Amino acid sequence: AGDKIRVFGFSRGAYTARALAGMIHTAGLLPMYSHQEIPFAYRMYTRTTPLGWAQSTPFKKALSMDVDIEFIGLWDTVCSAGLFSRRLLFMASGAAMETFRRAVSLGERRAKCKLDLFN
Repeated sequence: AGDKIRVFGFSRGAYTARALAGMIHTAGLLPMYSHQEIPFAYRMYTRTTPLGWAQSTPFKKALSMDVDIEFIGLWDTVCSAGLFSRRLLFMASGAAMETFRRAVSLGERRAKCKLDLFN
């Protein structure tokens, strides 16, 4: 009731924050008693075909709350090696968020941590 969602992350945590925001956008916010729905929600989110998005609306209506993210703040987003094997829905856009801010270090040079910009 009146709660706001704000997501922050740095480096690999920024990538994970984007993934979390994408999953909230796709699956909604599950009630705390719905642990059994998490595997299906994750499979729905990781499907990069139209089926994943087609399942999203009825899933949110029946089993979760459709919420928006008020703010996302990310610093030096780098790919999270091994976390996700492919691009996920809503990782590259600002769908369902009110404010997005990103800071990028001009001196980021780590070979194993390539910057992953939010376009």
